[in-house]
Amino acid sequence: MKAFSFRLDRVLQWRVTQITLQQTKTAAAAGRLAAVEAALESIHIEESQAREAVIAHSATGAGLSSYAAFASFAQRRIKELQAHEAEARKALGIELTALKEANRKMQLLENLKETRHVRWEKDFERETAAIADEAFLSRLLQSRKQAGA
Repeated sequence: MKAFSFRLDRVLQWRVTQITLQQTKTAAAAGRLAAVEAALESIHIEESQAREAVIAHSATGAGLSSYAAFASFAQRRIKELQAHEAEARKALGIELTALKEANRKMQLLENLKETRHVRWEKDFERETAAIADEAFLSRLLQSRKQAGA
């Protein structure tokens, strides 16, 4: 009997490559989201610190004017970053869905390979048992012929 071979092994290898590529894309999307979240946190902290500085120091007209300009800038930047955050979350969701699909396709092929291997093993055992039975019967007949001769 010939050795076990899975005709779709190249396809399975290609699926593994696809998963590796998709994992890289997913990690990049997660990195972009983390960067946007870090920038958003940073602008929140800066805005909070500026507000506390104005409150802690007696506010003058110039100080209040400067804080108002910064607060306006900070709010625009926060809205912009929130929009980027939503886009990054959506992109990450898309990449995660693609990764799940790639994993599902690879798992399907691995299950098919395992099923075929189990079937091959059973056929191999059956063929080996048949050969062993034939060898036993052949030796039995030879020993009877020699005993009778």
